[in-house]
Amino acid sequence: MRKLSTGIKPLDELTGGLPTGVSNLVYGSPGTGKTTISLTLVAEALKSARDKDVVIVVKTEEWDPDRLKTICLKRGIREDALSRIKMYQASGLFEQHKAIIETIPREVDKNDWAPVLIIVDSLVPHYHAQLLNTPTQHLASTARILQGKLSLEVNTLVGMATGYESLLLITSWRRSEAARSFQEKSRREMVESIDKKSFSIDPEAGFGAREFDVIGGQHLVYMSKSILRMVSTSLGEEVKAVILEKSLSKPSMTCCLVRITETGIEPYKDINPAPVAEMIKKKILKE
Repeated sequence: MRKLSTGIKPLDELTGGLPTGVSNLVYGSPGTGKTTISLTLVAEALKSARDKDVVIVVKTEEWDPDRLKTICLKRGIREDALSRIKMYQASGLFEQHKAIIETIPREVDKNDWAPVLIIVDSLVPHYHAQLLNTPTQHLASTARILQGKLSLEVNTLVGMATGYESLLLITSWRRSEAARSFQEKSRREMVESIDKKSFSIDPEAGFGAREFDVIGGQHLVYMSKSILRMVSTSLGEEVKAVILEKSLSKPSMTCCLVRITETGIEPYKDINPAPVAEMIKKKILKE
């Protein structure tokens, strides 16, 4: 397993580089910089692209093409290199599933592409929308079915990333306060059902499992070998913290500070990664 530089110095210091051939998960609340990290990684991947190298992007959320172009050009990428970006827009869960399971593997094989970077931004909007429109009495069974589809998508992407030794980045959302309250209610109901010998299913997080505030189910957590959470800070709207919550080789619950600019994600001053507890004590983290 290789590790690749993200081109973002504090993030590289935090993670030691992101591993290839596995799922790297980035999640957070709206406006915390998940898409900007994706755009920055696209630009960095294009810097060293050659021959049949391509960047594959599955979009369920809008990307500003002008911003992507600006980030690439300001990072020294020639405009003709942008043709290496292969975009797949998914306006529903069916389209997302078909693109990841069928269309992308077929076109990679047909065109003899070599994916160096695979991004899904984000994996969960259509999944989340369907859950919100599901009656409560059917929520557990629907969540189980939909999470099965997401799991198959993640497995397919990991298989491709392994075969091509690609960097795979998946973004997701942080659970809302309402969702976390619902989860706690579900856990209490599960305990009661066990006591009564009538079993029920927790639709989002496995009973007794370590909890991450990420939407998408526990399989997404288990399959991701590095998990990064983006959070807002008290240092200004453009300054974000990246928390390393899971890693194969680095201490978890440490974080670094970055700045969102027109050129993508940039370092914020010359501050080394620090434990989350220290950032909380300094009242830097907002969440």
